[in-house]
Amino acid sequence: MEKKKHSILNVFDLVVIALIVVLAVVLFIMTRPQPSQSQEDAAPASRTIRYTVEFAGMQNGTAELIKAGDVLLERGKLYDLGTIESVTVSPTTYLNFDYETNEYKLTEMSTEQTVVAVVVAACTENDRQILIGGKQEIKVGGSYRFNGPGYYSAGTVIGIER
Repeated sequence: MEKKKHSILNVFDLVVIALIVVLAVVLFIMTRPQPSQSQEDAAPASRTIRYTVEFAGMQNGTAELIKAGDVLLERGKLYDLGTIESVTVSPTTYLNFDYETNEYKLTEMSTEQTVVAVVVAACTENDRQILIGGKQEIKVGGSYRFNGPGYYSAGTVIGIER
């Protein structure tokens, strides 16, 4: 008896063909030339900016460690985030509901302080982003980890002055 050869592809062959097609598409996407960038994107402007950082909920006594002239670094990668120009310390306040009067009231926390610091830093910027020291992107509302001489804290950027 003679065996007939089947020319129909089985499932394994289809999987191998699909993998080869996917690999070819990925290689094409990775090796294609990138679209040319505009002149503003290619050469970002270098300048100095001021941004305001709020360190909320600091324990009493630790806020006094933050002083004008301190150099701030990003806590993880140690990028230079600028120099503190001015510092304002105030008691931390929270919005609480008073059940006796059925009103919301601002309540001062006696054990916590809020520090608002104005920081001056060299940056590069273009239409899409501001990079402090050419490495750390900074945005209003962004939370960052700051490391200063003798202290570290998380802070939120509440304003940028260009």
